[in-house]
Amino acid sequence: MALRPATEQLEAALGNRAYVLRVSIHTEMGQALGARYNFETTPLFVLLNAQGREVWRGSIPPKAEQVLGEG
Repeated sequence: MALRPATEQLEAALGNRAYVLRVSIHTEMGQALGARYNFETTPLFVLLNAQGREVWRGSIPPKAEQVLGEG
């Protein structure tokens, strides 16, 4: 919850050029994604490239430039 404003700023900066998917680890889908991408705690931010491969991981939202490959 504390990172919600930063996450919303990232979404606004990205517009329709990239997407932010919020997943609760308390749901069946969240548990399946957690198993696939090896995470059990939140917050966790994982960037995937167009092929679905992980390219970055961190506990704070990345900068829009990182997501878009501009920085």
